[in-house]
Amino acid sequence: MRIRPTQRSSGSLKIGQMRTRGKAFREYGQVVLLIAAAVTSAVWSIRVLGVLKSLEFDAFDQMVQHQPAIGLDDRILVVGIGEADIDAQDNWPMPDNVMADLLAQLQRHNPKVIGLDLYRNIAHPPGQENLRLQLEADNIIVIEKLGGSNAVPAPDSVPAERVGFNNFVQDDDQVLRRNLIAVDFGNNQYRYSFSLLLSMAYLNDLNLPLTFHEKGMALGLTLFPDLDKTSGSYTDPDIKGFQILARYRSNLRPSRQVTLNQILNDEVDPMWIKDKIVIIGTVAPSIKDVFLTPHITNRAERTSMPGVLVHAHLTGQILRAVLEQEQLFWFFPDWLEALWMLGWAIWGGTIAWIIRHPAWISVGLAVSVLGLVSGSYLLFLNAAWVPVWPAVLTLGSTGGLVFSYKALYKLLYDTLTGLPQKTLFLKIVERALRTSYRQKQATYIAIFFVDLDGFKRINESLGHEQGDYLLLVLTARFKDVLPSNSHISRFVGDKFAIRVSNLAHDAAAVSIARTLQTAIQKPLKLDEQEIVTSASIGIALQPCDTEISAGELLRDAQTATHQAKARGKNHIEVFTSNMRLNIIAHFQTEADLRHAIERQELLTYYQPFISLKTGKIAGFEALIRWQHPEHGLVPPGKFIPVAEDTDLIIPIGQWILQEACQQMQRWHAQFKLKSPPIISVNLSGRQFTQPNLVHHIEQTLKRTGLPGEYLKLELTESILMDDVSSVIDTLNQMKRLNLKISIDDFGTGYSSLSYLHRFPIDTLKVDRSFVMNIDDLGEDHAIVETIITLGHHLGMDVIAEGIETAEQAQKLTTLSCEYGQGYYFARPLPAEDAEALLYHEAKWLDSA
Repeated sequence: MRIRPTQRSSGSLKIGQMRTRGKAFREYGQVVLLIAAAVTSAVWSIRVLGVLKSLEFDAFDQMVQHQPAIGLDDRILVVGIGEADIDAQDNWPMPDNVMADLLAQLQRHNPKVIGLDLYRNIAHPPGQENLRLQLEADNIIVIEKLGGSNAVPAPDSVPAERVGFNNFVQDDDQVLRRNLIAVDFGNNQYRYSFSLLLSMAYLNDLNLPLTFHEKGMALGLTLFPDLDKTSGSYTDPDIKGFQILARYRSNLRPSRQVTLNQILNDEVDPMWIKDKIVIIGTVAPSIKDVFLTPHITNRAERTSMPGVLVHAHLTGQILRAVLEQEQLFWFFPDWLEALWMLGWAIWGGTIAWIIRHPAWISVGLAVSVLGLVSGSYLLFLNAAWVPVWPAVLTLGSTGGLVFSYKALYKLLYDTLTGLPQKTLFLKIVERALRTSYRQKQATYIAIFFVDLDGFKRINESLGHEQGDYLLLVLTARFKDVLPSNSHISRFVGDKFAIRVSNLAHDAAAVSIARTLQTAIQKPLKLDEQEIVTSASIGIALQPCDTEISAGELLRDAQTATHQAKARGKNHIEVFTSNMRLNIIAHFQTEADLRHAIERQELLTYYQPFISLKTGKIAGFEALIRWQHPEHGLVPPGKFIPVAEDTDLIIPIGQWILQEACQQMQRWHAQFKLKSPPIISVNLSGRQFTQPNLVHHIEQTLKRTGLPGEYLKLELTESILMDDVSSVIDTLNQMKRLNLKISIDDFGTGYSSLSYLHRFPIDTLKVDRSFVMNIDDLGEDHAIVETIITLGHHLGMDVIAEGIETAEQAQKLTTLSCEYGQGYYFARPLPAEDAEALLYHEAKWLDSA
């Protein structure tokens, strides 16, 4: 992968990012809307079935309890007959004369209307006649109970227009939340509730007409909408007659309340009675005229409310609606309630989609539920009963499902490119392989494993954002050039796997691989840089006569890619059975090498390099050998690549550095030479990138006592060009230890002369491939001469390796090359043989 400067702006990156975000937004819309719609439909179904009814009842009751405090309605006075009143009369039901005296006493203070919430269809002597006379007053309303055989009639002396029914409609949990205000007996023959008659009598002076129609009942201009089967999350309730949802006041006692004895003893302020509605009824617990209402003390215990107080609540609601235009409860129509639920479902899905951390998703959903409940409560205070639980369920369920979808998506798909990840890709390939094997197809299925070359440099030099954009561009290019019968998968980082079916032969697979490489190599202008990318591609083909798993086929493709990368950049390899054998041998070598380190089977050999001016030893290069217990001396070419592919090169490199420095310090102390030789040690790419490398070298020098100027480190060109600024920083740290730096195999790798002068390099080492043909005075001779001249101009000395003849040594001397190394002088030697050369002060090149 090459990066070249260009004048192009970063606009293409921004456009690409916008397209990516747009695609992500469209995907979000599709996924969230689909899940939200499905959840809303499911919740709506269970709502219609009545599953949520009890939850909605509880929510309604909780809101009733937590309403702000409201003052007493002073238009209504309740005369409650309590236990003390019953004890004082020592009789129940109350005798007619007591009731007659009560009515007479109240009438003295001119009430607007008196409601008798007591059944008086049976005489309770004495005083029957007196009570009859009192009941003839046209401002007295009495009760009856409707219900066939369970009916209780009103007193005969009271005309029908002053008789209101006392029936209540209870919900499934036996709680009074509704007010039955009228019943149609056909032919426009209506019977009115006790509370409605009390209200109408109080409003008599206004001459408000009472009318009925499909939407409900109207008292004057005030419409009391009739409950239907779904109002307020009800499901198939008892909706006989005309009903409204009761708007209970926040307190248990909605109006002033006095006792029977207080009235009889004239102990009540007359102004509490004058022009007011007075409702008489029992509040004694022993009478058991009590009902469950939304006023609940806790979830386990409900507070029962006397019927007379229920009438006071209901009567007050009608009066406030007519006189003060207090809003009656209203409800969403079904279609709007469904949209309400869908809206919260979409919101829940949005939270789960845009927030990444699960804990914050939970917080977001919890805050949203709190907002939903708070909003519903505020609407409730304004007489809107908006079902809470259906919306809560759609919000939470959609959020949970979208989160699960995201988790599953991340497991199966790459979040950057949208391509399948390894798990899903293997399932796709496995299915295709089974189909092909079962149908005995004559064509092949091929797996391509694509590994970009040098992608790490993009992320390190231009940043991960640009690296991600490059991957998106390459993904689009793959889709453009691949046949329709293919699947692409992104593995970790810069690795892709591709399945292509119905290939006639392996040549077709190679052709597709070349097409992929051509697409990859198209220049891409990015962030003022021109990017030229390459890739190593491995191909594995389904065997015609053997059943193979997707995992095995993918493994073979990866093995082929590994072989392609070993050959260099931008290569294609088709898997063969020999590659698997090589991999097995590779693993065996790795295992044996680990044991070799533990068993100290590694040896250090020393090959001298000679001053071409004096012919004497100038130093040694430390080389590693492996004395295998079974295979004998293993050449470095067999095990060093294995060590490079694993982390084993790190401990091996540290060991040889320690051994070499220690040996050279021992020779310095032993021979006391006028020009002490130096020791040269190779550093691998993996070693060089270790963050503690310089510190480790410094500690090694301290332990061995070798001065830094007698240690030379050899680096390859590829190491130097990987990350120039970082390499220069590391080299400068090494130079502070007085180390010498050499570029090994110079001329065989890729380097930039514009950077070479910036490196603090002491030595260029000419590769043996150029030295071999230096006698011909041809191209290689010219290259060697150029390298030597370049090194001298940059203030560096030059070592030529691979010298095998006296003529080669002489030619290099003529070209002013300072040092030579090769079999002509000596092969790599064990320490004792190298020591012998120093002992005898060996000298070559007598003419020097």
